[in-house]
Amino acid sequence: NPVDTKIALKNGKFYTGDLARMDRDGFIFLVGRKSRFVKSMGYKVGLDAIEQTLLKMNNVVNAVAFGVEDSLIGEVVAALVEADHRADLEQLKKALFDQCNQVLASYEIPHEIKFVKCIPLNSSGKIDTTKLEEVLNSDQCL
Repeated sequence: NPVDTKIALKNGKFYTGDLARMDRDGFIFLVGRKSRFVKSMGYKVGLDAIEQTLLKMNNVVNAVAFGVEDSLIGEVVAALVEADHRADLEQLKKALFDQCNQVLASYEIPHEIKFVKCIPLNSSGKIDTTKLEEVLNSDQCL
């Protein structure tokens, strides 16, 4: 598709709109798409900034933020976090909320942070956004 190719190719680089992270060994993982937003408490909330705040913390291996329905507010932010297996999850959860309170606006702070063994991925290795709320409400990673 020449039109889409012209949009995606700039200065010899291919801009897909995908977001990636690099682990300590230099492996690159696709983790989502650019420009993911939810409307929380009347504000447009960028989920990527919330995820980056969570990922900067020690003992956080991976994180995903997403919107969930709330009967009072309409939509709130929730997060699933993969933690290092040696982490004290109670202390880490407190540290994550402390960091979010310092860095993010009140409407950006996740209403809930749940630790999971693995964030659900689809067949292409990207976060399976259709399963996030299901995992949030279950006792296991699907």
